[in-house]
Amino acid sequence: MRVGFENLTRVADFGLVAGLPQGPAREVGIPRWLADIRTNETLEAVCIAPDTSPIAGSTLLLTEGVMDDDGQHSAYLLGHNDKGPLSYISGDGTNPTDCAFMPNGDLLVLERGIALLAFQMRLVRIPAAEVKAGAHMRGEELLHAAGGDIDNMEALAVHTAPDGSSRITLVSDNNFNDWERNLLLEFSLPE
Repeated sequence: MRVGFENLTRVADFGLVAGLPQGPAREVGIPRWLADIRTNETLEAVCIAPDTSPIAGSTLLLTEGVMDDDGQHSAYLLGHNDKGPLSYISGDGTNPTDCAFMPNGDLLVLERGIALLAFQMRLVRIPAAEVKAGAHMRGEELLHAAGGDIDNMEALAVHTAPDGSSRITLVSDNNFNDWERNLLLEFSLPE
């Protein structure tokens, strides 16, 4: 299991036994410019490309608030099949909070923000061929929602249901605040 950490910015691998982390963390090398940043806006999203992706086995590191010279979210590929910097263009008022690859290699990015004192979220799909070093990724918006059943959306997972459809699970984090909620939302995405 590969995990990214904010503030003391790093990436580590943990062994799993019966689905639970076991043993010491094994540090994964990341670029010095990223490791040196000490804020809660660094590594918000870490995901590994599946075998169906042109960058199979590569790890995508996506920052929440570290911007490049063009005002885009800084990102980096730790490569098996591709390595180097890239960037992500988010929606107005939202920042990336998680990412996950679809079974076909396309990338999903979850974004969240606050508008008019309510949480908002976006779910964006980026074609597999556009996820590569040097790219300025800007995907197709699949979902945009605000208020109501939306909260501090920070987690994204994809799995294949028994009927073969792709299921997308979104989870919010209440940060131990009484005014935030823990929510789990699941959607089916037709191919």
